[in-house]
Amino acid sequence: VYYSSITILEDLPSGKETDSLTDFHGEIRYSIPTVTGGITFFTNDLGLGVNNGDEIECIARSGIFGASSGGKIKCRLFLGDSANEKPATIVVTEFQPLVSEDLVRIDFYFATPANTGGVVTVSTVVSDAGKLRVLNSKSFTLTVPAAGVPVALTLGGINFSPTTVQSTSNLVISLTIQPGNDPLSPE
Repeated sequence: VYYSSITILEDLPSGKETDSLTDFHGEIRYSIPTVTGGITFFTNDLGLGVNNGDEIECIARSGIFGASSGGKIKCRLFLGDSANEKPATIVVTEFQPLVSEDLVRIDFYFATPANTGGVVTVSTVVSDAGKLRVLNSKSFTLTVPAAGVPVALTLGGINFSPTTVQSTSNLVISLTIQPGNDPLSPE
């Protein structure tokens, strides 16, 4: 289970997608390495056995709510391409507008990485008629914890152990990895 906590630094419009040619919505994007410099981190589908663009399980734990009443957020996986060292991308949509300083927590479930050192990037994005504009972006180095040992990554805050920050930004991200836990069970 991967926990992602993001402090929103700039208002993000609703993630509600439409079929309109003038569609305007917010997105949260996670770029996850498959292969970098010949080192494998994840399979193209993050070990989920899904196809390109398929919806994957994600849980809105706090600070983010489905765009429709009683609705859920939507997470889609766009497959990586390990032969060309292209990362896999998780795109989160179908959420209500987010306001600056909102703390958002989303849980994901996918395979544990094969190696440490891959750079994960999380971005808040506005999609305007299919054109993307990045509002904020933050990268961190992925680590692999020992089985059953949670690892907390807090970027832009106080706690950086055991990872390193790749670039300076105002977006605050934290991620906890707890291998083998059921993502659907309450904490």
